[in-house]
Amino acid sequence: MGSSSFRIPEPLCGTPCAVRQQWPGVVRKAIDTGSWAAALSDVRLLPLDRVPGMLILEGPGELRRKPHVLLYELMDELGNLTYMGRRQIDASNELRTRLILDGLGYSWFCLGLLGGADVWMIQSRSCRREGHALAFNALRCLMNCWTDFIGLDQRFGSGMATFRIRGGAADFGKRLHGGGFAAPWPTWGKRAFSLCSDLGIDEDLLRPLRMGALHGQIDPATAGQQITQWLDKFERS
Repeated sequence: MGSSSFRIPEPLCGTPCAVRQQWPGVVRKAIDTGSWAAALSDVRLLPLDRVPGMLILEGPGELRRKPHVLLYELMDELGNLTYMGRRQIDASNELRTRLILDGLGYSWFCLGLLGGADVWMIQSRSCRREGHALAFNALRCLMNCWTDFIGLDQRFGSGMATFRIRGGAADFGKRLHGGGFAAPWPTWGKRAFSLCSDLGIDEDLLRPLRMGALHGQIDPATAGQQITQWLDKFERS
């Protein structure tokens, strides 16, 4: 695919203040229509290699006035606007799930899945029953784009300090000009790891992969191969 094939909705691009003004309207339209295609019918999609700034996974944090692609706004705003209150948890989860599944056909959405809060669903019995199917489909989406994510490794950033271990010492990421931090692998792989947990991958299998990545011992290509094997096994079961 390559970075030039990712086309990003323009309202996700800009300063935190600008995106907070523009993006919620797109999400509300998706909720009203049940379709991201309808929500973006009058929105420009910008080639990623022509969009300035970093791909921000978490924020706003220390982000300032420099424009970026604010990936975290996708899932954070979707979570906020689909929440119907404590007495309608199942309905909230059902609506959110439908919109996530609808979005998986779009490369920009798969890229956006990497950002935002770790927890997608409010825990409930129906959530646990349906969670495996959602995790499976979302992980397949990520694996289909995994090679392209690897190519974008140096473009990922965060409004918060990132954490990994290099040479036995904690590394909190290089500060970016204009605020924020660099967030290369394994920071951008956290969503895949959390979805593996949601899928039911045994923690005794998942922990070595996660910790190996954190310590710089497992690269993203190797991690992607292992996750794909788990997906194939899950599909056959």
